[in-house]
Amino acid sequence: MTEQAAVQETVQPDAEDIAAEIESASTASDANPASISSAPSTVIAEARRYRKRAQAAEKAVEELKSDLAERQKKLSEHEQTIAALRSRQKIDELLLSAGAIDLEAARVLAQAELAKDGQPSDSDIEQAVGELRRRKPFLFRTRATHAGGGGALSPKGQEISPQQNALTQAATEAGSTGKRGDVLRYLRLRRGNA
Repeated sequence: MTEQAAVQETVQPDAEDIAAEIESASTASDANPASISSAPSTVIAEARRYRKRAQAAEKAVEELKSDLAERQKKLSEHEQTIAALRSRQKIDELLLSAGAIDLEAARVLAQAELAKDGQPSDSDIEQAVGELRRRKPFLFRTRATHAGGGGALSPKGQEISPQQNALTQAATEAGSTGKRGDVLRYLRLRRGNA
């Protein structure tokens, strides 16, 4: 809008100048009949020049308007992208704190739930993660497991038995040497411990 006002201010004085020149040419022609033929051609040339300048200014205004509209469109797209990334980050934080086992699957399900609302707020995200945890508990660790409870490979605080120690040594030796006798020894020990 301000550019258009600047163009109008630029064009209006030019139009006033043209009108003043035409008036001065007409008064000069009244005073001097010899200048009648030269004054109108000068005024017409000036009028054409001013018209071209005005058309160029109008074209520049239109280009600026289209450029502004394009930049506003890109800005809104970037703002939407930033909002989506912030939402995703908040979802990931809440899922990790809730103990999600498969973060990607849990995120997709939470985002599908939030897609119904449009732009979710932080409380909407918290509710969606809570609802997901309630409906699909298999995607989350239980509190005991999450706190470092006994898993299949975790130590239980017990000492290793001598039989288990011998089996581990035999497995290490069979794996490092690859000899047939070492592998058979390991397999016999393993069968005996089973």
